[in-house]
Amino acid sequence: MLHTGYVHLYTGDGKGKTTAAVGLAFRAAGHGIKSLIIQFMKGRETGEAVYAENSGGIVSIEQYGEKAFIDPQGASPQQLDLFMVGYKRAEKVLSSGKYGLIVLDELASCPAAELASTEDIIRLIKGKRDRTELVITGRNAPAELYLFCDLITEMREVKHYYNTGVKSREGIEY
Repeated sequence: MLHTGYVHLYTGDGKGKTTAAVGLAFRAAGHGIKSLIIQFMKGRETGEAVYAENSGGIVSIEQYGEKAFIDPQGASPQQLDLFMVGYKRAEKVLSSGKYGLIVLDELASCPAAELASTEDIIRLIKGKRDRTELVITGRNAPAELYLFCDLITEMREVKHYYNTGVKSREGIEY
């Protein structure tokens, strides 16, 4: 079990934030640390979710989002409802001590999507147990959040094949 639980933030416009967080969860699992990944704004089958189902419960993934992307004009009432269910779940598990590592995937993107405020995210950070490692991912992380994080990595896009028309690929992007 971990002795000190730090807060990581993986943000920026580059690819790899979720990939890094999921990789950390599976690394922790290799050392017997139970992990939970809560995915906000995601609701489709992903390779990591399929793999986690077969991990014997040491890594669990829960999704609180629809299959469709959030409209840049604002979240739908259904997306807001799903977010709130996920948020309440995150509050509960962060204070429970049941998991050594918790990933809140895409949470940093939620203020820009009008699903949560920066204060909502800070409240989750402050509510975590001391020995729980917390990873928050997402683009457009509010600068105020940086004050509450111990490790911050900004992924920067230098070149991406999306710009040539390549769509998301199973097994690589999801």
